[in-house]
Amino acid sequence: MPVAVYDTWQENRHPIAQIRKGEAVETVRSGVMTVRPGLIRLDRDLAQGNLKRGDEISTYAYRGEGFSAVWFKGQYYADFDISFTRWPDGTGCGGEHCAATYVDLGNKVWWVEVKLASGLSGWVNMEQNRVNGVYMLRASEY
Repeated sequence: MPVAVYDTWQENRHPIAQIRKGEAVETVRSGVMTVRPGLIRLDRDLAQGNLKRGDEISTYAYRGEGFSAVWFKGQYYADFDISFTRWPDGTGCGGEHCAATYVDLGNKVWWVEVKLASGLSGWVNMEQNRVNGVYMLRASEY
């Protein structure tokens, strides 16, 4: 199934091309667009970040290996380890390491700008499509 390429990642986007299976593209940059941040609530005190039971952490972009861009106690952290967090259904984290639960996963969309062989550039919604070779951008190109 072809992958749609859009003129922008913004809401007023229009399809401008398609990537067909096996077609090579060059990745230019990527970004996570946070429509609504996720929300984590602490179930117990945690020394990391001096977090207390009931404190809340807003999540903005997954960085990889348990790290995310977050906001709590009036400060932004570009790479904060949230591996102590359970998913809303209770899965994810296991054992005594767990200290918090996602109350809301939020609404975030990963977009990648690609350059086609024709020279045309556009944006691909990576939440709707999986394009081989683009995953390496996920942790470093936000």
